[in-house]
Amino acid sequence: MSNISSSHHHHHHEHEHEHEQPAKTKSKTKSKGYVEVTLKHSGSLLLWSGSQRFYSKNSTSNVFTSVGEIMLRQHFARAWNQWNWNKNGHGNDNDNVDKFQECSEYITANRLTLSFELVHSILGHHGAIPHRDYMMLISVADRNTNTGSFYSTEQMLQLAQRFRLPHNDAWVFHTPQGVERLFDVYDTMRESGMCGTVVETLNRAVKEEAEAEAEANGEGKGKGKGGGEVGLHVQSMYPHSVFQGEILEGLVIRYVSFPNNANNNTNNNTNNNTNTKDSVLKGMRELCLQSQEILKVVPPGVPSILNGDGNDNGDGDALLSCNLRELHASTVNSTATAAVTSAQKSPFEEKLQSLLKESHQYRSTHTKGGDGGSDGGGGGQRIISRPQFGRVERQQFMTNLCHKLLTAKDADADVDAETKKIASLIQTLARLNINADYNIVKEEIQIQNNNNTNTNTTENAVEVDVPHKYRYICIIHVQHDSCFQKYYNAWKDTPDAMMLYRGFSIELVGDSEEEEARGSANANANGTTHTSSDSNNMLNHSLKMIRLKSNESLAATATATAYSANDHDQKQNRTDEAAEGGEKLMLKMKFLPYMVRTFICRNGLTILTKSGKQAFEQYALSQFQRWDISRESMEQWLPFFEGWADYCMAPPLVSLSDKRTALPPLSQGNYLHHYNEYSIQFKEGRFQSQGGSSDGEQSFRGLVVIVGVRKDDVDPLAKDMAEKLGCARIVDDINAVTDLDVLTSIRRNRGGLLCTAQITDGVKKLRTLSKKFENAIYIILVGCAEAEIESSFVKHGSNGRNEVRKTIGMSNGWKRCKCNIVTDLSAGLISTPVDMAEEDDKGIASVVKMLRESSESFQTDLRPGMFVFFPSIPGSGKSSLCQGLSAEMIGAGSRKLLVREGDKVPGKFYPAIEKEIMDSPSSIFVADKNVPPASWGPVSNICASNNLTAVAVLPSGSQDTSIEITCPEAFQSAKSYIFPFSLLYLAVCMKHVLQRAPNSHNGKLDSATKLACMVVVKFYCLYRGVSNDKLVERVTRSMGKGINHIVRVPFFCEEVQPKLPVDLEESLRHAITLQVLQDVRLSDVSDDSMERAEERLRSCLAKNASYLDKVVVSEDISKESLAIQLSDHIKSMKDNFVERVEENEEADVEMESNSIKIVSLDIQMEDIQSVVDEAICQNEHVKAFMEERETDKSNDSDNIVNGRYIKNTHCTFAHRAQMSQEEIRSKFSHMIGAEATVHAVSFLYDENVAALEISIPSTTSGDHALPVTPPMNKFPHVTVWCGKNIEAWRSNTLPAKVINKEATKVVLKSPIELKGRFGFWE
Repeated sequence: MSNISSSHHHHHHEHEHEHEQPAKTKSKTKSKGYVEVTLKHSGSLLLWSGSQRFYSKNSTSNVFTSVGEIMLRQHFARAWNQWNWNKNGHGNDNDNVDKFQECSEYITANRLTLSFELVHSILGHHGAIPHRDYMMLISVADRNTNTGSFYSTEQMLQLAQRFRLPHNDAWVFHTPQGVERLFDVYDTMRESGMCGTVVETLNRAVKEEAEAEAEANGEGKGKGKGGGEVGLHVQSMYPHSVFQGEILEGLVIRYVSFPNNANNNTNNNTNNNTNTKDSVLKGMRELCLQSQEILKVVPPGVPSILNGDGNDNGDGDALLSCNLRELHASTVNSTATAAVTSAQKSPFEEKLQSLLKESHQYRSTHTKGGDGGSDGGGGGQRIISRPQFGRVERQQFMTNLCHKLLTAKDADADVDAETKKIASLIQTLARLNINADYNIVKEEIQIQNNNNTNTNTTENAVEVDVPHKYRYICIIHVQHDSCFQKYYNAWKDTPDAMMLYRGFSIELVGDSEEEEARGSANANANGTTHTSSDSNNMLNHSLKMIRLKSNESLAATATATAYSANDHDQKQNRTDEAAEGGEKLMLKMKFLPYMVRTFICRNGLTILTKSGKQAFEQYALSQFQRWDISRESMEQWLPFFEGWADYCMAPPLVSLSDKRTALPPLSQGNYLHHYNEYSIQFKEGRFQSQGGSSDGEQSFRGLVVIVGVRKDDVDPLAKDMAEKLGCARIVDDINAVTDLDVLTSIRRNRGGLLCTAQITDGVKKLRTLSKKFENAIYIILVGCAEAEIESSFVKHGSNGRNEVRKTIGMSNGWKRCKCNIVTDLSAGLISTPVDMAEEDDKGIASVVKMLRESSESFQTDLRPGMFVFFPSIPGSGKSSLCQGLSAEMIGAGSRKLLVREGDKVPGKFYPAIEKEIMDSPSSIFVADKNVPPASWGPVSNICASNNLTAVAVLPSGSQDTSIEITCPEAFQSAKSYIFPFSLLYLAVCMKHVLQRAPNSHNGKLDSATKLACMVVVKFYCLYRGVSNDKLVERVTRSMGKGINHIVRVPFFCEEVQPKLPVDLEESLRHAITLQVLQDVRLSDVSDDSMERAEERLRSCLAKNASYLDKVVVSEDISKESLAIQLSDHIKSMKDNFVERVEENEEADVEMESNSIKIVSLDIQMEDIQSVVDEAICQNEHVKAFMEERETDKSNDSDNIVNGRYIKNTHCTFAHRAQMSQEEIRSKFSHMIGAEATVHAVSFLYDENVAALEISIPSTTSGDHALPVTPPMNKFPHVTVWCGKNIEAWRSNTLPAKVINKEATKVVLKSPIELKGRFGFWE
């Protein structure tokens, strides 16, 4: 049987809150404890449990663990001055003792797991590229106890200093005044803090605390108890400023209670202190002094790697001399040129593995310690293989295992408490739909036989009969931050529940005799490892055994240890938090320079790529508002973000500040190369709103193509000219340049585009571009005269006459291309400096001057433009308002008036018109198109990117309409929806559509359209949930970034709209109800229903036609009003774009990200399947139905294209389409996290969908029962299966289909009990 056994667990402080008000933490220091402060280093998580047992956040034996192992070995050599260890056989002062091995054996013997922050430059960028790669010990987990514990800071520092492990800087504040000073320091430096200043200020703060305490005690300045002369500061071997740099992520501030006799928790490497405040501070003082002594022995100047050639000389020094940065750089090119699949290792990882393998073989015969104990530490080679299971199968394996553990008949007697906790946690993750990955690996240890002296070569090692031992490890990785709050909400009233960590691992152990026998059989005499097929078979066998032996005793043990800031009594801390009102005992206080880089510039790249510049700028602003950043800092940073967005739209390939430096393609993993380049350019004036190149002259705008016989010949000239012109981007493929590239190059304040080409690239693409952008294209031919072309071929060893003639012929094509300027430069002038005397008309400087002067035509009009649009529905009269509109009527003056009808613009409307707007951004653009809420995003992006003022045209007298929708098969009670237009407005618009002559409308919406009225209703329903106030607010406060306006044109004759005729109102409400039910997909609306509704509407409209004609104003009145209001707004526009002042409010992005999709009762899929199995046993028709769909079980439950079984089985209690977010929270929040017992009563199915009907209890389960709010659906059910292209909501229609004999219902012989837990799906 497979059990769960102890291994390593770690997390990333997901329960901590950034920047929380620390008032309660301060108050605790008065008598109960002290505050520790450490620096937050930016890197990747690495765990070490001794020997070769290294783990990353979500896996093992990968590139992160390989880099970490090499860096740790190099650290030990550096820390103990062991650079000559391999050469001389001993290290300084250590007499043949390998400190790495000694530390490894100590960790293994004491069952410890050490967590490190791995700060490197080669595996992804964080806040800054570190000056030197290093690692930092951040916690020590003790896996000896049943619940697991963490070393206190004092214990961890003692261990670190014993083995010279790289511990963090730490400061201790133990008086109320000192703590107040600490938070004052952070508040002062939060928005500008850099490492050097922060460290200096903290040193001064602890010194002032020590002096103040000494003076208060009358002991003389600086002589207080435990304080010392400089305060309590334990110094790191790796000073942050020296190794990582000045960009500091933040401070970790932690409250620690002074220990007492009742809860003393010491171990064998700590002194038996008297557990008083004085003794604790004395111990910290000793650690401070010891850290200073270590720094004297190992100052920062000691190199991090051995000075060697990086090759293995047979004595194992290749590992210590390996420069990881150089190794990575040497392999990155091969990675880029050769396709590497996810199943393959990169060249860099292969090289790392080779280095480690050689080192392991060398050390196995040159170190003491034998096999390092029963776990294979020391000389044993650790081999990792991964069973080939898919993500879903791994998750199912683990949930099945835990389910069997907790439901076995004798589980209470044979399963220990800690295993139950872990199994319950995994089940809870499944119930709450928490996205977690279960990475199952097989760890195999080759136990080294040290009596054999021939194991120091690879060939001999293969020939020896090497015994193996192995185990299966499951590494669980929680994917998203939001999961932690969701989990804690479910378990907040259960103090004994296991804490949830970002990542943790558990060991899967089979029945010892059976599994070991199988393992021995699979290990052959040649020492080969098990194949992935063997691993799959073993896990499959275990899974079958669990299913077949569900009543068998399942014994297991587990110990939780976590990556934390040394919380050595986590359970007690949780109790303390509850008693104190839940205040946080640990705070991560981050600094703005770091947050700007990682959370905005790096993390915002995805938003920028997918949603555009305006969405990125809104994201940046919302982050600043969420962080409560001062207005001064906002004003400082927002122009920087705007420029960063522009830079990222066309990142350069070569650094303009250092022309010899190539830049990699921009990505989140290497963004810092570009961030640093952009920062330099921004300081020099590029990408700033006032525009201009570094020398203060106007930036060039347009496309420059530099053409030579070979690209290599013109590359140096291209770099020089790009710098002088202030071009934002250099590209090397003329055939890849698009219309959008050229448009971007001519936009103001963006800088031009420079492209290198060789004659044989051809001019076809450039001719296509010149048809639209002739005046924006410039061609510079370098060395393209006939004699120069022939000379170039001779120079490069090629004089084929055919090739020369072909090249000369193609050069003529470049010379004849239609563009603004075509000019020639002699190849001999390429070496001439760009800043040569401008008197030389034949020189490069004259060309630069000519290009600048020519491109000034793009710089004359810097005024902002206007975007006029209609948030309306078909038939509202917008086309009539736009027809005949002229620049004179609206007072546009010298601005262009561009009116574009949506149905006449080819292709996608918004990308097409943006090109036109970019070419004339100061124009008045009128979009003759309905713009519902779904299109407000593109409009907002266009306005933001082109400095346009948004003007929305709405009918005067608009009023909200509330529609109550009743649908017995979808809602238990009526649901109300709000719309921003009246029903009278809807009726008039329908009438206008029907008045159009048949087949006369460009959009094919006229009297000949079959469902013309229902199409208008569909547009009307696109505004569902949007009130008049919300519409106005979105336009004026969230669209673009300018000062926007609302224009209301007369529509009705009277301000107060008359009452609709009853029959017309009823037909309109009925039509809206059908459309909403179809939109929210909670009911199946048939085509016949839609056609009957259309007939009813047309009949009522015809009957009331004269009435509708009387209530609307004439077209001329509306057009005149529109022209006058637009004229007024145009006159008020400034010559320079004016941004609106944002108020402090929650951004739409933030609100949308936190919205609740459904309220659900989540039930284990295995339990649902057991009910389905019972239905199969009870009914032959159900059996036949399910057998036909057996193959669907292997399909992805999220892929609608295939028939599929639902994996996240649940009963929906409410959908966001049925009620507002406020209603959902008010009605259902009290139930979230609570369990409920329901009963399956029947099985319903048709050819498209199958579901279990369940009965809902009135209260939740448990001692503290809560009332259950009834589900909104009248048919409470759990969807089991869906057919091809069928969505799960279709199961709502099953009861009605059963009545109509279109579906089958099988009532179970007796209700079957099921347990579930309530949750929100976000």
